[in-house]
Amino acid sequence: MKTLIPFLGHCDETRPLAWRGGRFVSVAEFLADVQALAQRLPARSHAVNLCRDRYCFAVALAAAMTREQISLLPASQAMQSLRELQSEYGSIFLLVDDDQVRDGETVCVGTAAGNTHCEPVELAFAADAIAAVTFTSGSTGRPVPSPKQWGALALGGTTAALHFGLGGPSPCVVIGTVPPQHMFGLEATVMMALRGGLIIHSERPFFPADVAAAVASVAADRVLVSTPVHLRTLLASGIELPALQLVISATAPLPEATAREFEA
Repeated sequence: MKTLIPFLGHCDETRPLAWRGGRFVSVAEFLADVQALAQRLPARSHAVNLCRDRYCFAVALAAAMTREQISLLPASQAMQSLRELQSEYGSIFLLVDDDQVRDGETVCVGTAAGNTHCEPVELAFAADAIAAVTFTSGSTGRPVPSPKQWGALALGGTTAALHFGLGGPSPCVVIGTVPPQHMFGLEATVMMALRGGLIIHSERPFFPADVAAAVASVAADRVLVSTPVHLRTLLASGIELPALQLVISATAPLPEATAREFEA
């Protein structure tokens, strides 16, 4: 008998799961969006998740798993990269959250604000099921795929939240400057939130002013997930950020002086 692991780390449907469009989105709304999307997905073996909106990304990931489809998470969304995926995996379609025209079968991840009507369903998947495939950047050649089992992804998310002392009755909001398709972004901004009972901030701010606006947009404890390059850019900009509970940086080299300055 296969071991099933829940998609979410908690089952309270009234609890907020995301901050999107100036409001909190509940677990019940998320489950309804997942079921609605799953019904619209074509019968394919692989889904290429190109969603930039982090909430839509999570909805798409869960809906694809519901249909036993593997999510491909390319490091680049360039047309050539998508053609290479088509050549490698054959039976694919694209999941997007915008109206940009792309070459290939495309499904737009729509969400219904306030919709909580869905049939009761246990959103849980086999631990050994391949949930996603991440890829290297391809800077030294063709991108190398790395299949990720659901059990490992779920455990990583749960462990990260516990390690950083996050969660609890008043969950914090996770804001990321990194894309969810990147392994660090997937683990620290999506899986840690889903499995740790945290709140996903749907946006992916890039410029310093956008990061500050995203942090200021929600009145709750906030965690910033970023990279040394982004942190240095934020410091150099002189823009003052609202208070953060925690900053989690990618493992690229980060000088201690920079870390101390940002922490201060």
